[in-house]
Amino acid sequence: MSNGLRIRGVSGDVSSVSVQSSLTRTWALLGRKWAGLAWRVHEVALQRDELIVLKCQGGSCVLELTALGNEHGDTIVQEDVSRIRLELGSKQQFRLSQGQALVLTCPAIQHPFNRLGPIIET
Repeated sequence: MSNGLRIRGVSGDVSSVSVQSSLTRTWALLGRKWAGLAWRVHEVALQRDELIVLKCQGGSCVLELTALGNEHGDTIVQEDVSRIRLELGSKQQFRLSQGQALVLTCPAIQHPFNRLGPIIET
């Protein structure tokens, strides 16, 4: 089982955001095709020992993250030096400019070489 997360672009250049994972391939978010259409919604699964990075490669954008599931606890979103805990069903908007990134993890994440306990103290 895994934690779920819904990512939706709110404004800006959403197509320049890459989704990098420690377990799966890197892919890019898709924005809307025409100005009149709604923004695309992406649902991402987050495993217990997975680290996901949302990085804005160019331009700037606003992303809305919604926590869908919490099999391994709440989802932790780290932006620069601040850390936010997304509880089940909660929404949060993040403004990313070029080069900025969001790091998504679970509170129970463990380093692959250190099975003694979690990496993040929350």
